[in-house]
Amino acid sequence: MKKQTHLAGLCGLAMLCGHAAQAQDAGFTWDAEIEICVDSTVSSDDPTAEFSDLYLSIEAAFEAAITDRITAFGGLTLESVTDPTDDRSFDDLGLYVNELGLRFAFGETLVSVGKLSPVFGVAWDDAPGYYGTSLSGDYELAEMIGLTVDTPLGADGTLSLAVFYADNSVLSDSIGNRRGRNSVAAGGVGNTGKLNNIALQFSREFGATTAWVGARHLAAGTGDVSDENGVVAGLAMISAMAGT
Repeated sequence: MKKQTHLAGLCGLAMLCGHAAQAQDAGFTWDAEIEICVDSTVSSDDPTAEFSDLYLSIEAAFEAAITDRITAFGGLTLESVTDPTDDRSFDDLGLYVNELGLRFAFGETLVSVGKLSPVFGVAWDDAPGYYGTSLSGDYELAEMIGLTVDTPLGADGTLSLAVFYADNSVLSDSIGNRRGRNSVAAGGVGNTGKLNNIALQFSREFGATTAWVGARHLAAGTGDVSDENGVVAGLAMISAMAGT
């Protein structure tokens, strides 16, 4: 059995939102996150797995109004783009585009096209804890080429629909440490080069509580024996404490 020690106390997250609020009046907003963490395996049945990874992750995103109905959006990520195999400190860093596209407003309905992250669950963004995203990272939909539609349904409810495929453009590579450009030949569900993958999710807020249920279909890629279908459901509650 492998035992791990995670030095969560050395993990910091900084949200740079002040500049974004100031720029919003000019039709341009941006924000950034900086994360520095240590992941250390101190005991393992496999001695080669005993190492520490001191890593950095920086994400920056922007939105710029082109007209009152059209907005450009994009995002950059700087992080280690390969898995560690030995002790590592801020190494194997690559910079890549995680989102880039246009968003169109039709009343309250928003249609986004380009490289984007289709909605499927919320844990990747909101789960608490040092390893809150570990499980959700296995089913997160990110770096996809396609189209999403988000439209309100009733009071505080939103329906999100997406058609997409895994990014195989030049944007799938990285600058610095190269992770390599994706191709359809690499295989994997959803990596089809066709808009034959679908995600659908409904979410609704009940005061401080948010509930969601969703489903997705990922078409078989090269080397896959079948398509992949999945469902997700969840409930999140925000509590506030006040004191004197």
